[in-house]
Amino acid sequence: MEHNAAVVTVDPVDEVVHASARAAEVVASGRGLSIVHQPIVELDHGTIVGYEALARFGEVRDTQAVFEGGQLLGLGPELEARVLARALAGSRRLVRGCRLHVNVSPSVLGSRRISAVLAGARLERIVIELTEHVPAHDLAELQRVLVGLRARGALVAVDDVGSGFSGAELLLGLRPDIVKVDPTLVRGLALHEGRAGVVATVVAAAHRVGARVVAEGVEDRTTLEACVRLGVDAAQGYWLARPARGFPRVDPERVAGIVRADRRVLFGTALASALAPARFVPAREPLRGEGIRVGVDPLGRAVWVALGWRGPLRAREVAVREGFEAVQAALSAGAEAVVLVDDERRALGVVIGKVEASRP
Repeated sequence: MEHNAAVVTVDPVDEVVHASARAAEVVASGRGLSIVHQPIVELDHGTIVGYEALARFGEVRDTQAVFEGGQLLGLGPELEARVLARALAGSRRLVRGCRLHVNVSPSVLGSRRISAVLAGARLERIVIELTEHVPAHDLAELQRVLVGLRARGALVAVDDVGSGFSGAELLLGLRPDIVKVDPTLVRGLALHEGRAGVVATVVAAAHRVGARVVAEGVEDRTTLEACVRLGVDAAQGYWLARPARGFPRVDPERVAGIVRADRRVLFGTALASALAPARFVPAREPLRGEGIRVGVDPLGRAVWVALGWRGPLRAREVAVREGFEAVQAALSAGAEAVVLVDDERRALGVVIGKVEASRP
């Protein structure tokens, strides 16, 4: 700690004035605005499926303050229209197979300014992210606007789900194509059972209405692994890539061994014979093999296994390094199936049935 460092204070009023001035400048001329992109990575194979377009306002680091400044000046729709137009212009350079996520406040989505920008855009590869609370009495009008956008190929995403009532309200009322989990829930996900429980609930609710789930704010490997275990479909955050100009790529090492396609392990004859006559099925995806479904608790730990036509079987997790005795002990203690995992709790396969009392 530096005790001699100078203390700099910033007048909050000056900050508001500066942010408002930048909002006015962007609306008037477009100067002082740039767009960066952050990739969204699906968790089956680790490929980039989209990019979120994010506004940057030069030396004004607090982007939210600029939008709030625009609102104070009565320029909210005009500012969002400028940002949206600049973001959509970049979609022409979008990587093949990806969609561009653009943020729009529901309160201005049907405004004349925003409608004019969207009218001139091709929306087949665009995701409209709704970014604020919508009063219940406005849902019908919002739905009407979205019907038209969806007819032109756009998808709809609800942002910050899990942070409060508004996310659940939008999820039920709008039946979005994509649900984005609030970063405050995602950060530290692997360490907090309560957060994991909320995320698991969001995933289940989203999947019931046919939506895919994106976790925002993934900042480390363990959080990404927790997202995979909890059934999250895609992820976004500093661990994968920071926002940058152009369309940044993701270092393959950041997802190697974590995404579902990488969780494939072949076992030698020694292990197979030690487990006979139990049936062992390698996991071709995490917690899934051919005809296998595994239920997990809020922390992603296996609690039941269903194989083909057979109903759920009580299950336990056993680390493969614990060896034959641990598998035998779990089955002897009442488990009907054992999910074998590696040291990072990646599913390697499932043992179903009784294990012989002695090794071959």
